[in-house]
Amino acid sequence: RARKALESAGAMVMPKQLPDEFDNAVSSLNTILRRDIAVNHGGDRDREGEQMSGRMRDLVDLGRAISNEQFANAVRHAEGYRQLLLNLLADDSIIVAPATDGAAPPLEEGTGSADLQGLYTLTGLPALAVPFGKVDGLPVGVQIVAAPGREGLLLAVANEIQVQERSHKQGLETSAR
Repeated sequence: RARKALESAGAMVMPKQLPDEFDNAVSSLNTILRRDIAVNHGGDRDREGEQMSGRMRDLVDLGRAISNEQFANAVRHAEGYRQLLLNLLADDSIIVAPATDGAAPPLEEGTGSADLQGLYTLTGLPALAVPFGKVDGLPVGVQIVAAPGREGLLLAVANEIQVQERSHKQGLETSAR
């Protein structure tokens, strides 16, 4: 529906699949995040670890086990992913992708997987999740990504997606009457 909404607003949409090189992007992100957590919170763990949640203690411990070489490789991979995405974002293009891998889970089950947003966190590209309908009564969204410095384009596309979604909802309400 998001693709159709953008096409009806006059955008040219060209479906693409990320190359296989992106299969390990989440692993690179986790390596970088865990290492950074260990560096920044390791002293807290040593001094007051019993005050931390078990999850935080585990993250610090996992980060401490990451070697300098593993960390450097993850950073190199992140830079490569960024360059590949920047190539896709030439000529004022945007990426439209799922924001999550399904509908929002009930609150007591957490927030769901962050893997799909992780790629854009890893590469430092401006990204925005836009609500776009519901599945089984639960919200779903699309994620839009732009090149650095193209945040205005990102916001304009997000606005257009919202306009099209409101129009879709109004059409459904009208046909239900």
